[in-house]
Amino acid sequence: MNAPDKTALAVSYADVASAAERIAGHAHRTPVMTSRT
Repeated sequence: MNAPDKTALAVSYADVASAAERIAGHAHRTPVMTSRT
């Protein structure tokens, strides 16, 4: 049995940038609150 090629599943910066353009009018940034405690 051959192991799957892990490089075939890699996501590039171009993939992320392209997805960001596609959802730009539909997704909104959600504020995130952090706490040190």
